[in-house]
Amino acid sequence: MTLLERREARANASFEALLRCKEFDRPCRLIDISTRGAQVIVKPAPAKGMAISLLLEPFGSILADTAWVRGETVGLRFNDNPEEIGTILMGLATYAAI
Repeated sequence: MTLLERREARANASFEALLRCKEFDRPCRLIDISTRGAQVIVKPAPAKGMAISLLLEPFGSILADTAWVRGETVGLRFNDNPEEIGTILMGLATYAAI
């Protein structure tokens, strides 16, 4: 699968969020999102393969792993239930963030 081929389309977004793991909490900007993953900008970027939570307050948080890292841009692969993620995405959409 190339970078342009995805199992699911992502919605463009511009939303302030937080990446959380045992070692840190870092503010980030959500660029795009689907029920399978997201792309964020964060500085400094976490390492590839790191287990994190993406906090999208007040809508909830999503468990994820860093799938790839390119500079300050990070691809996240979600590990939570797609239905629960869908509920969070509906909250974001209702808020008009995506």
